[in-house]
Amino acid sequence: MILLFAGLVLPVAVLAAEEKDETASPVPPAGRTLVTVNDEPVTEGDLALLMLTRKVPRELQPQVRKRFLEELVNRRLIRGFLRQRKAEASPTVLDDEVQRLYRLIQRADAEPAEVLARLGHTEATLREELALPLAWREWVKTAIPPAQLKAWFLEHRLELDGTELRASQIFLKLPREATAEQIQQARARLEDLRKQIAAKQLTFAEAARRHSDSPTADKGGDLGFFPWQGRMPQDFTRHVFPLKPGEMSQPFQT
Repeated sequence: MILLFAGLVLPVAVLAAEEKDETASPVPPAGRTLVTVNDEPVTEGDLALLMLTRKVPRELQPQVRKRFLEELVNRRLIRGFLRQRKAEASPTVLDDEVQRLYRLIQRADAEPAEVLARLGHTEATLREELALPLAWREWVKTAIPPAQLKAWFLEHRLELDGTELRASQIFLKLPREATAEQIQQARARLEDLRKQIAAKQLTFAEAARRHSDSPTADKGGDLGFFPWQGRMPQDFTRHVFPLKPGEMSQPFQT
């Protein structure tokens, strides 16, 4: 259980995220079946492939594993839905996605065919995985009126267009069995720090160095850049992305 608040947000649109090869992580071998959805297995290799396509660094993979597995289950259900409606991805766009992933693998000094084999995939099954979100977009275009779709996109633009934010955090760690009193004490401590920072009695970085339980404390709480999905937990990004540059969130629990 964690209580934290984030600040110092800097939105930056990333137009060529695939060139940030420092996020490419070593690819684990394919493993056992993790869960079966409508008689279709979700394997360790499927999970590793999703990590690879999202460019999740190795050190963050344990944190997102459960959420990504849930996403794979949802993807299996969506695939059946789209098959029933004969929704398909654009072949040209799908080819581009395949080549983008191949370039990512090659930048890690690996051969795409060998990596796919270790994950239990072929190019055909890779194309099937990459086609799913593309086919979903095609179906949405026909099922939702353009005006409604545009309004929704504008509301969620930062989540969808590849934007990355830079944020800092002050992180207080509590045991899983923390009492309501312990949680309230941690929240009050964060609220007091927030007031001191707002009153310019100390900077956010100074507060993070003195009080944060995160390894980022030495860097003043700086988390670097991250997108809406993939590198940070969703219950963190949903609090951070609505913030304006320089704004601090209220304390929140993850």
